[in-house]
Amino acid sequence: MSRQPQPAAAWPTISWRQLHTWGGLLLGWLLLPVFVTGTLAVFEHELSRWMQPEIPSRPEVSRAEALDRAVAFLQQQAPTAQSWMVSWPSARDPALSASWGAGRAMEQAYLDPRDGQPMAVRDTLGGHLFVDFHYELLAGKVGLWLVGVAGLAMVIALITGTLIHARLFKDFFAFRPAAGGHKAWLDGHNLSGVLTLPFLLMITYSGVSLSFTTLYPATTNQLFDGNGGKLRSAVVRDFSRPPAGEAAPLLLPLSRYLPLTDARFGEGNSRLLRVVRPGDGHAHVEVMRSAEDQLALIAHRLAFDGVSGQPLDEQFDFRPLTVAFRAMAGLHVGHYGGLALSWIYFICGAAGCLLIASGLLLYPLKRRQRYGPSRWLSSVDAINQISIAGSLQACALVLWANRLLPLELSARPQWEVALLCSGWLLSALLACWPRAGWRVQLGLAGLLWLLLPAVDLLTVSDHWWAAWAAGERVFVVVDLLALALGLALLLMAGRRRADR
Repeated sequence: MSRQPQPAAAWPTISWRQLHTWGGLLLGWLLLPVFVTGTLAVFEHELSRWMQPEIPSRPEVSRAEALDRAVAFLQQQAPTAQSWMVSWPSARDPALSASWGAGRAMEQAYLDPRDGQPMAVRDTLGGHLFVDFHYELLAGKVGLWLVGVAGLAMVIALITGTLIHARLFKDFFAFRPAAGGHKAWLDGHNLSGVLTLPFLLMITYSGVSLSFTTLYPATTNQLFDGNGGKLRSAVVRDFSRPPAGEAAPLLLPLSRYLPLTDARFGEGNSRLLRVVRPGDGHAHVEVMRSAEDQLALIAHRLAFDGVSGQPLDEQFDFRPLTVAFRAMAGLHVGHYGGLALSWIYFICGAAGCLLIASGLLLYPLKRRQRYGPSRWLSSVDAINQISIAGSLQACALVLWANRLLPLELSARPQWEVALLCSGWLLSALLACWPRAGWRVQLGLAGLLWLLLPAVDLLTVSDHWWAAWAAGERVFVVVDLLALALGLALLLMAGRRRADR
């Protein structure tokens, strides 16, 4: 029997549906790990805190005392370094860090704010590992391109998904988890998409826009000869002066600049201090404002002569295009609204993960019901396992590695990266095992997350209670979320029958 020709009016809808299906499937395998790590990256500071339990919990030390102790350490440790940087404790990051060196070859030490002495803090990438993977897949420009293309595909999938929904309002109220099969996943896909559509459009578009120099290089090539350094120089004012060639002592203490910067930035908004060429007659001191309480991630700066203490220069004005671009960055990161907004971003990001995962699962479910099993659908199902379960296994393994790798092990951050990648490798090996299927994949991910709090307590036994007594809940919250995720995954594993 020949297939009836489709009415002309139906063709746009069919084209949108095909674009939504195939774009969502092929690039959804990459988008899911990007969204999972991006959701975790919302709490980059908190995850870094969890991964460095040796840092004391919010000691009762003023910024001025912490800064002066860090400067005293740098004077002793690196008096001839090209530059110093000091970052003092804040509400979301209790670390006092001191860095010294030149360019990207900077060394860093974590100091005890109470006495300025260096602390033995485990070497880790912390929450920035998830940020780095989310942004560029740990693969440099190649990763930037892949994430950018996947982000564009996500924007198209969101638009086409909206266009093919004739019952958008009705789907908002339709959720039938007891129906099982593709109906339950379809309702979950529709509901998570409808509820978070404005957020997902914003987060995806803003994420793509951050990679404009990679995805849209014409402007940089035309105006700045393809030189990213020239582009930065056109945006960020350079306060440095040629070296005087004559030694001159710094005007101490450097904490004298904090009241001046607080008067310009607002009380407590100074976040980082940098000294360029300490000990030289043309040394200068820069103090930068925290950008995490404003929409545009722009760091206002004040510069002072390091020898006389007189104001040198400042940068508070930025080009409108710079402000617009950095506002996109602020929208994407979501720090401008404090911890409450971070939780909203986290919840919406988790809903975005559900949207992508349910879309990936729907493809083989619907076609298996309609056409029966096939080798292609088995392959799709295996890749779905690697993308979904593998992402959960990979992120859990990083946190396990942080607690179990020996503290004296060299190249610990590289081991964390290797274990992140091994999560997908392990899932790929399980996907090739005929007796595994979703039950084993989800069960393993569930166990990794469920047992993480026990590993945490057994390896770092006393930080829970000290942090709780100091009003710092990050260790308890991370472990409780891991426990909840582990239980949810084990429940899902128990409801699924082996697929192969």
